[in-house]
Amino acid sequence: MKRLGLVLSGGGARGIAHLGVLAALEEANIRPGALSGTSAGAIIAVLYTAGHSPLEIKRLIQDTAFFGISHLLLGKPGVFNMDGFRNLLQEHLPVTKFEDLPIPLFVTATNLSTANAQCFSSGPLIEPLLASACMPVVFEPVTIGRHQYVDGGVVDNFPVEPLNPICDVVIGSHVNRLAEFLPADHPWHKGYILDRCFHLAIAKNVYEKAAGCDLFLDHPGMSAFGIFDTHRADELFDIGYKQTLLHRNKWLALAHDACQQAG
Repeated sequence: MKRLGLVLSGGGARGIAHLGVLAALEEANIRPGALSGTSAGAIIAVLYTAGHSPLEIKRLIQDTAFFGISHLLLGKPGVFNMDGFRNLLQEHLPVTKFEDLPIPLFVTATNLSTANAQCFSSGPLIEPLLASACMPVVFEPVTIGRHQYVDGGVVDNFPVEPLNPICDVVIGSHVNRLAEFLPADHPWHKGYILDRCFHLAIAKNVYEKAAGCDLFLDHPGMSAFGIFDTHRADELFDIGYKQTLLHRNKWLALAHDACQQAG
């Protein structure tokens, strides 16, 4: 059977829109045969691959500190540590190694030593996930082996390459579509400035890499959401769901005989 792959961008709380994509696909009895993700996309992907439904993951995000800020740690390379995030992953993942997941998963993080993106797909699961979601300066870097890692989005916020050699069809979900114009009275708080500058810097690379997808879902309205807006989970889920349904005929055609059937 041919394989359908799904690549999920980073984007903090905006990654909840990926769950709407997965829900729309599931309604058509379609499940991806491989997933690749960065940061929030990697977290969504691993929870889904580990057996949680899109709605279960949304409730988990709403009820816990996933994609939120907690565990203040001043006087370190990052303002916050990731201990709470590590505990949440350990609690909600039934496996500890990539090899124990039922379908292939690729997680991208940024290696500070080599200044390159690094893709993890085997071995221990938790540390690469933490590294992939480790926003620079906000969180402490994550140590794996002898190297320090931060958010995969710094170098590669749309890791489609791991899927191309093993998938016959690739669908991409991108949750950082930038508003082309913002009004003068837009609230320019520090968190928004950091977020917008980060995604302005990487946007060109993302759209170039979109050519590696058979279908690229660039969700609208994302500039209205902050990276920690988990309280708006229902809105984000709905955007991803509706945007995916707009392209239903195309992905149904792409997925014909090129996917794993749900159940």
